[in-house]
Amino acid sequence: MINFIEGRISVGAKDISITSDCDELNVLAEEGLIEKQEDGNRTGNSYYVEATCEGLRLGGFICLRERRIEWILLRWLDSVMKGWEDVSEKRMIDEYRLLSNFVKDKVGAPPNNKKTGTRTWYVKWGKIEVSYEVRSFDVAIFMTPRQNN
Repeated sequence: MINFIEGRISVGAKDISITSDCDELNVLAEEGLIEKQEDGNRTGNSYYVEATCEGLRLGGFICLRERRIEWILLRWLDSVMKGWEDVSEKRMIDEYRLLSNFVKDKVGAPPNNKKTGTRTWYVKWGKIEVSYEVRSFDVAIFMTPRQNN
C-alpha cells in the first residue's frame, strides 16, 4: 500500500516513511522486507521495494544522500513496455495518464503544477511528480522529501 498524503509505503506490517533514515531501511532489509543494493560506485547504498496498491504493482528504488532518503522512484511493474520492441509513444502516454490518475486519486486533488510531460503535487512532506521522457520511453513517479536546510 502506498499513502502519498503521509509519504509512506507499507511493507508487510511495517512502513517506509519518506523521512526514514539509513538505519531504519537497514532494519527492513535485514527482516527481508526490502532489498539492499550495494553500489561500489557511490557513497552508500540504495534499496528496492515492491508494493501493490489498488491492483497496481509498483517497484520502488530508494536513493539516499547523507543517510536520508533523497528520492523514491516508483515504476509500474505490469507495464506493457518491457523492452524496446514494446515501446511506443502512445503506450508511454497511456501509462503516464494511468499513473497520473492513480496519484490524483490517492492524493484526492488535481496536480498543483502541470507541464508537458510532468504533473506535480505538493504535500506536507515534499512533492510527488509523475513524468515521462520521450527519448528514453521512461515513465515514473518520484517522491522527493522537503530539504531541511
